[in-house]
Amino acid sequence: SKCTSDPTPATTCPSPLDTVSEICLDHYMDGCDRWYEMCKTRPEGMDPFCGAPAKVRTNDNDELCVGVMQMYFHGGYSDIVLFKSWIPCTSAEYAGTFLVIVFGGVFVGMVKGFRARTEQRWARESAANGVYLGLNDAGCEAWQLLPVNKNQMRQNAIRFCFVFITTLIDYALMLISMTFNVGLFFAVVLGLAMGSLFFGHTATPLLSVKDGEGPQGRSSDGGAPPGQGVTMPMGSSTSCCSDMPL
Repeated sequence: SKCTSDPTPATTCPSPLDTVSEICLDHYMDGCDRWYEMCKTRPEGMDPFCGAPAKVRTNDNDELCVGVMQMYFHGGYSDIVLFKSWIPCTSAEYAGTFLVIVFGGVFVGMVKGFRARTEQRWARESAANGVYLGLNDAGCEAWQLLPVNKNQMRQNAIRFCFVFITTLIDYALMLISMTFNVGLFFAVVLGLAMGSLFFGHTATPLLSVKDGEGPQGRSSDGGAPPGQGVTMPMGSSTSCCSDMPL
């Protein structure tokens, strides 16, 4: 600021107290401890420097609650969470914030799982209609960059929604972890881990019955008994093209 960068702060910083109060009231900074102690007692006539009573919050220890910026792992309640107005000052607010973050991790896992199952359903429907994704009429790999029909455009529009939601939540969780608050950091980790616990199986491709087998897994010639037929990942094929690029 002008009060510290200029060699003659007396001329460029005419009101040092105003400057310090604005900085310390906006967010926690090293060197503001004495200012917090002064304002903690709410001295008469100091509202312009300590903030209006209605705008000043206190924590469980009756200390001023302002946004903390500490770029190292720490505890406490006074961290800014995404928005300037979201500062969990009490244990109840902190617990609520913790649960919201955990839910965010679980929710993004659910959305990713729903997208995986949607993609698998689309591939299964295409295979049932004789249309194999990524292959041309000759059964070889087709290099197709843009959608060629309305169905692909509709699917891409749905993919857009999935990516928008998951990216938004993922980056929000990343920014929360960057508060370096230990509790909030573990809330992010716990939420993502629980999302994998509940929906991680959706990443495994669904299996389809191999060609030549009946609906119960028995081959058409009566070979393999039910339940012992070989299954393959949905959309896979045993044939290959000799001219397919490596």
